[in-house]
Amino acid sequence: MWPPDPDLPLVHAAGFIYLPVQFDPAVAREVGAPGAVEPPETPLPEAAPSLLLVSHGRHYVRAFRPQTFLNVYHLLFPQDYERSREVFWRGRGYAAPPTGRVVSRKLATIIFDILPYFIRTKTRGRPGQGSTATLWERIGTQMRRSGRGRSGNDPTETAGWDRLGRDGPEEGRTELPEGHLTGGQFRVWLEQALGHNLQARERERLAREVREQEEMVAAAGGQAAVLRHLAARRALEIDGVGFERLGEKDDYLIYRRTGVYGLRDSFGRVYLFPDGRVAVSTRGPLHPVVWEKYKHPLLLRHARRQQICIKDFQAPGEFSAGGVITALEQGLNALYYGYNYRKRNGYHSLDRMGRDLGGVSFDDYKVAKDHPLLVGGQVEVTNDFI
Repeated sequence: MWPPDPDLPLVHAAGFIYLPVQFDPAVAREVGAPGAVEPPETPLPEAAPSLLLVSHGRHYVRAFRPQTFLNVYHLLFPQDYERSREVFWRGRGYAAPPTGRVVSRKLATIIFDILPYFIRTKTRGRPGQGSTATLWERIGTQMRRSGRGRSGNDPTETAGWDRLGRDGPEEGRTELPEGHLTGGQFRVWLEQALGHNLQARERERLAREVREQEEMVAAAGGQAAVLRHLAARRALEIDGVGFERLGEKDDYLIYRRTGVYGLRDSFGRVYLFPDGRVAVSTRGPLHPVVWEKYKHPLLLRHARRQQICIKDFQAPGEFSAGGVITALEQGLNALYYGYNYRKRNGYHSLDRMGRDLGGVSFDDYKVAKDHPLLVGGQVEVTNDFI
């Protein structure tokens, strides 16, 4: 905690902390005080703070306002502030700082913005036209069928979040005395003031999170139990679009399944490609990958978690609903429509007449034109438009 030296001489005057000037010849000339001459005493300012003052034979320079320093301490010393925050809550019986939010902002973006975009309703919905209300209705139905929860708001939960925002003893704030003090005395005041400031900041955070959570519950049609179920379950899939949590932190794999689809080669032969998950991870740049072991002309190998070769695509660097949606659509479109059987583009060609960079064969995917899935219209040959 600042200051590191408990014996550092300080002056608190006119609402500012003054630090001692460390003299060298250039500084001595600038302040107009020759080193061999005892500097004249300057009365401590009361209202208008001066840039320099002299007290007890030492020069001091105006540095900062204690209150401003207190308000930005969490930005200047984030690790130290986080330790103080953990100690603060441990002293109140919490192993970790509590939250008024069951669903994080990132997860809320996934379930309120991304999933509804892709969800297909029973009434022949199309991507981009999924209803958020329909999504919550279907998740709630899944829960009730599986016996994993109940729909509707839980007032005890909301009251619990609210109490977290109100409880806690008030700590009296002591004023920093004017005049001379040491670094150790300033640190004692700072620790006390930080405790009071931290409590106020934590209450504000909890109250804000409670309000955000209540807004989420309202947006979910009042189904607070569904929100808690999603946060606890860590995964969801509806109509081939879903997410799953990665590790213990607030990171997720968001995906959409390809379904079975067909590609044709330059001789008109059809190859059926299996279902796979085109996914993006929130841990890094939003570049689409095929999560399972998969092979395709636009994938370098027959392996897992391969980035899809997409021409002129710049993966968004930060998580957002629009970035995830764009990345997933780009990845799906590349698998469906990106292989040109005339140009035999990609790392491999279906018919082995073009380049082959990894010895990947697609002969086991080749099917007859009268295959039942093709004849029945259940599978589309997606690149048969060139």
